[in-house]
Amino acid sequence: MIIEEQLFKQEGRKFYEYKDDEWVRRGLGIGYFLPDEPEFECYEEITEEEALRKIEEMK
Repeated sequence: MIIEEQLFKQEGRKFYEYKDDEWVRRGLGIGYFLPDEPEFECYEEITEEEALRKIEEMK
């Protein structure tokens, strides 16, 4: 199985994905927050510093 690494950020109630060298607003699947869904806790929170480092690696 191949899992693509994606970066998301949240500002208030808005979610953004880092795509094509910019932050693009998107809806985040509600499954990440519902314990009975397969996506529940399938993400890892990282610091802004770590996110910026990953953005540099994606370029």
